[in-house]
Amino acid sequence: MSNYSMRQDTAEMFVHGGAFTKVLKIMRTFPNDRMLTWLACSLLWNLARPPTTRHLIPFELCDLLWEILARNTTNKNVMQCALGALSNIAICERFQKPMCTDDRLSLLIKIWDNYKNERRIVTAACGLVANLAIMDESEDFLIRNGVLGRLIFAGRYFYEAEDILRNCSAALSNLSHGSAFAKSLVKCRGISVLYKMLAETVNNTTMGTLVHNALLAMGLPLQNPVNSLHIAAQRYDEALCKDVLEDSLDEGLAMEEDCDGKTPLDYAILAEKFDNVRLLASVGAPAISTNSGTLSSEVRMALLDGQKVFMQTKSDFVNSVADAVQYLPMDIAGEIVSNIPGEELHFSHHQRTWEPTAHLE
Repeated sequence: MSNYSMRQDTAEMFVHGGAFTKVLKIMRTFPNDRMLTWLACSLLWNLARPPTTRHLIPFELCDLLWEILARNTTNKNVMQCALGALSNIAICERFQKPMCTDDRLSLLIKIWDNYKNERRIVTAACGLVANLAIMDESEDFLIRNGVLGRLIFAGRYFYEAEDILRNCSAALSNLSHGSAFAKSLVKCRGISVLYKMLAETVNNTTMGTLVHNALLAMGLPLQNPVNSLHIAAQRYDEALCKDVLEDSLDEGLAMEEDCDGKTPLDYAILAEKFDNVRLLASVGAPAISTNSGTLSSEVRMALLDGQKVFMQTKSDFVNSVADAVQYLPMDIAGEIVSNIPGEELHFSHHQRTWEPTAHLE
């Protein structure tokens, strides 16, 4: 029946013949038969596909599928098919609110994390979120429950998988109208992933439009890729900048330039976000396109304060290396200094101490 139901007209015929009731009875009768559960979920996935018969799906079926997910978390085949069936069911408005509960979203997140590298399961999970996010009231609820970070991971990890890219793009587009979307996307380092997805969908107008929607909702330019630190530095506070900086997946983020040669520090300077200027300068972020002569006194002071912190940090690091390696030759010590990004350091040959000498003109 599952294979026959891959044809929508056949699926409609089965539904009108009472297939939902029969499958429910079978699944209730044999709840522990894993093979039967898998095949029944596969059948339900296909039976829920035709739009013309979705109104005949009973609420009991939706509840049963969530029960099956909870009972079969170690069975990949059941997970994929149950999530796929729920994804099709979630298109129906009457099922969206009952699905968006803390318990059910918590279960979805648990399954997603357990199978985050399994393409089939991630595809179905992204599809379920995309359809749940059709309901305007669910957007911020889904974001608060952590789906955005999982979508970004999927977009980053499976960026060449068209099925995941399609569902992930739809989910991000639908979620982009939520009030929590912009800040949450920056916090989970998702800006670069959106631009990467945009590049991958250049030959697919439908998917490209979905990614466009998410970027436009953020007020981001389509032709000038930026990263999450650019936006955090420009729009948000120091705490969010720190969150973005601390992600090991984004090493070198502070050094990246947009198409106009602007780094995150340049963005912070232009927006006069003094705390962000100080923070970014303190980790050695460069200001490439900013003319220091045009800066306000507050920005100049923040920049100088941050540079002093960076100089002292490098000084402490090199001193630690010198102390740890007895009789360290000066040329090797100098090589260590030259390989550290940021302003140059001056080494005094009269004492084993590195002194920061950088000054803001």
